[in-house]
Amino acid sequence: MNDFDAFLRWRCTDRLDPALRHAYAQWLLLQALELDPQAIPPPADAGPTVLSLPVGPVGLSSAACFQSDQQQQPGPISFALQPQPLQAWLLALLQEPDPQRVDPTDRRQWRFWLVRPAQLHPERRSIGLQPLLRAHGDGVSWGSLAVRFAALPPWPLPI
Repeated sequence: MNDFDAFLRWRCTDRLDPALRHAYAQWLLLQALELDPQAIPPPADAGPTVLSLPVGPVGLSSAACFQSDQQQQPGPISFALQPQPLQAWLLALLQEPDPQRVDPTDRRQWRFWLVRPAQLHPERRSIGLQPLLRAHGDGVSWGSLAVRFAALPPWPLPI
């Protein structure tokens, strides 16, 4: 481990911190779409983020079974939403249910749902995991994100 990696491990002592997890979910999206992360600023907190992407504005909301390295039991999973004009919502879940195995840097532990705003109630402020699974299936792996984004219709959406 080099000095900078050691610094990051010291500075970011809780690798499951919601703000850090949310920033990493954005990083994963940019990597999947082969976009320059330097062109899009990282999120300021763990709340929903709107990203200006080539496909149009995309909302990003992340969630996880664990919110902290100290948490021993999985907690409720919910994705925060904000009503606004978007091309789509990307809901990113760090899904590993074992506190000893959870690793945000393991892309296999993430699931993603690309949901069109028209598929959600317009005033909805959040969606839990079970309603998301019932309405939109099991989501996709990181490796399938680019294909899902390529299937989005052109922005702006026709009226």
